[in-house]
Amino acid sequence: MIAVGPFLWRHNIIWLCVVTRFSQVNEQILLGVAWCREDEVRLFEMHPEVFMFDVTMQTNCERRPLGIGAAVDQNMNVFTPIRVFMPSQQAWVMEWIFGTCLPTLLGKESLSRTQLVLTDGDRQMYGAFDNNQEDFYPEAKHGLCMYHLINKGLERLKCKIRRQDKKRVKDILHTFKITCFTWFQIGGVESLEEFLLSEKAIRQWLYDLHTDEKEDKDVRHNAMVLDNFLLNNVLPHKKRFLICLRNGKRTLDYRSNSALEGKC
Repeated sequence: MIAVGPFLWRHNIIWLCVVTRFSQVNEQILLGVAWCREDEVRLFEMHPEVFMFDVTMQTNCERRPLGIGAAVDQNMNVFTPIRVFMPSQQAWVMEWIFGTCLPTLLGKESLSRTQLVLTDGDRQMYGAFDNNQEDFYPEAKHGLCMYHLINKGLERLKCKIRRQDKKRVKDILHTFKITCFTWFQIGGVESLEEFLLSEKAIRQWLYDLHTDEKEDKDVRHNAMVLDNFLLNNVLPHKKRFLICLRNGKRTLDYRSNSALEGKC
């Protein structure tokens, strides 16, 4: 049996929230623990508008994932109000984090004022946010990290993109990325109508490249690869990254959780 209750302990200025299970001989085994410092919880109470969460690996001898939450203070500096020693990245663990750890340690009132929750593309992670949004994050919009969705997505396409050393191919990839970035950032597309026009334009551009017999085979092939990536990996998540859907929210123009990369 797994016990996922708050189980709070206070050690000096650190609060702990743990998850345990009972073995067959009725021994209680520690599975995971989340912890925070009182001073950073106080800072989050003052600046709860943007919350980022990511998981990093290779930080401990047990090779378990380490979850890190971050927020932004009045000087636009990133601080980390919570860390989680996780048993795995399964759905129940993410539910424990978003449904128990964050409300218990950071406070329901603070989370009710959060405007944006940024994560990478892990479905278990943003699925847990979706399941708990109504109860604990009523004002928050979920945002997918621009870096993970676009940059990392294109990195995974390297095996399919031909002749990446050619200037023409580099220019096409650059134009593709810059166009996609306008969907994420303030000053880019400012309404759903503008996004639809932008989407139509980039897809027409890729179609023209693919069907233009004056272009070489590498360019035509790459245009098809990029169009498939756009259709299958980017556009299905538009409700989670379009900046125009966050109008009226205080998001501090955050569109990436890469600030967490150096916070382990």
